Amino acid sequence: MPERQLMVDEATVLADSQELASVRKSVRVKADVARAFRVFTEGMDSWWPRTHHIGSSPMKRVVVEGRPMGAIYTEQEDGTN
Repeated sequence: MPERQLMVDEATVLADSQELASVRKSVRVKADVARAFRVFTEGMDSWWPRTHHIGSSPMKRVVVEGRPMGAIYTEQEDGTN
């Protein structure tokens, strides 16, 4: 993955200075915790909607780097991410 740049805009600074409510969602699945986590992370490309990404080109795949501090990003059909 190419080097990422951190860009901070006024909206981010404003959001950081205000107390924001958490968003929580629960889903029950018929799997043990380890398998559910594996499918959620390692298998994310199998269930993530192709329409949910911020790239300008159609999404090719979603990548979850399976390591501490790993990134989650998408690769687009034009080769960008």
